[in-house]
This record gives sequence, C-alpha cells and structure tokens, in this order.
Amino acid sequence: MQTRAPNVFVAQIAQLYAVEKEARGKAPEERVALRQAKAKPVFDELELWLQAQLRKVSGKTKLAEAIRYAPNCMQKSRPHRTLTFEVSDC
Repeated sequence: MQTRAPNVFVAQIAQLYAVEKEARGKAPEERVALRQAKAKPVFDELELWLQAQLRKVSGKTKLAEAIRYAPNCMQKSRPHRTLTFEVSDC
C-alpha cells in the first residue's frame, strides 16, 4: 500500500466528521439533505478506495482483514444517513 494511503483514508473520514459537525443542530430534514449531498459521495468514494487498496495487499495480512471489515461498518452507517445520528465507532 502506498505511504500516502493512510492520509487519504484519514482525510475521507475527516470529511464525514465535518458533515456531522455541520449537521449538528439542524432540523432532521436538513440533516438528511446535507448527508445525502455531502456524506453519500464520500462513503461511495471511500468504498471504492478500500476495494482498490485490498487488491494491493496480501489477503492474509491484518491490514487486509481490517479493509474487509470496514465495509461492514460502513453498511451499518449508511442507513443512518437518512435518519438522525451521531458518528460513532463501529
């Protein structure tokens, strides 16, 4: 995996947290619209990026295990983008 890869991942997660910070205090309908407009594209890009990274590492490593685990957390978060929620650890 490239040395730049962790920076890309952290930047994408930071974008999701920024969306949640922006959503805080808004009406539920506004939060939904905000998440659809700003968080959904980040989630989509992050999933594609993780799939690409998985092809670059040995399937038996802890890193590959973590990359395979990440989409499970993301799937748990996706339905909440249409509801009210706070970002939490998976």
